[in-house]
Amino acid sequence: MSYSSVKLNLRVETDRLSDYINQYIICSIPKDKRYLRDEMQKELYDLMKNLYFAYFNQNNIRRKHITSCKVNIGMIDYLLGKIFYSKWCNQKRFSEATKRLEVIRNLVYGWATNEEKSKAKAN
Repeated sequence: MSYSSVKLNLRVETDRLSDYINQYIICSIPKDKRYLRDEMQKELYDLMKNLYFAYFNQNNIRRKHITSCKVNIGMIDYLLGKIFYSKWCNQKRFSEATKRLEVIRNLVYGWATNEEKSKAKAN
């Protein structure tokens, strides 16, 4: 799999996750817990933003944004768990969202590993 196809796949998977969470998870959060809705949408947006920054930058700046993507993924995972354990979404929707998040996590961690290897080769 080439580098550009991984980037495209990562963008597509992130779009799918965002659409799924907005359609099936966020709508099930009660209105009085609006802060969770806003935080989830903010983390999804920040993940997309950091992915694009990482695509178009190089070297240390790219690694910084990849690390930020890891943080965003961790926060999305935490928020999904909080929503699930509050019983605002069912097991099936939670499982589907976490599967999609796991695909993105694997792609980002693979990208980070590749960047570290390329840094080591350069030195």
